Amino acid sequence: MDILFCVRCDKRWLPRKLTRPERCPGCYAKYWWRPARVKIDRGETQPVGRPRKYRIDLLNIGQSMTLAYDDVPNVLSCKQSISAYEIRYGRRFTITASAVGMKVQRTL
Repeated sequence: MDILFCVRCDKRWLPRKLTRPERCPGCYAKYWWRPARVKIDRGETQPVGRPRKYRIDLLNIGQSMTLAYDDVPNVLSCKQSISAYEIRYGRRFTITASAVGMKVQRTL
């Protein structure tokens, strides 16, 4: 009979049966003959999906921001994307046009 050795907790023991035991008697590891997996550090996680066009998700209730016309290539598509964001996340915004740009204010 051979002396068995747990790789995970360094326990040594004599088995009672001739077959391999299901668990280590010291740490109760199911795979006692294999070393434990080491988690690989993959660095910082990258964001999933495409980035938001307009950062209106940063607004709290009552806050407003002005989107300059230089940053908004198409006013209609900007309004549509903000209204889609409203529907998706249950928030409400008011959009007003001015000489400087589009003013977006969160109302709810």
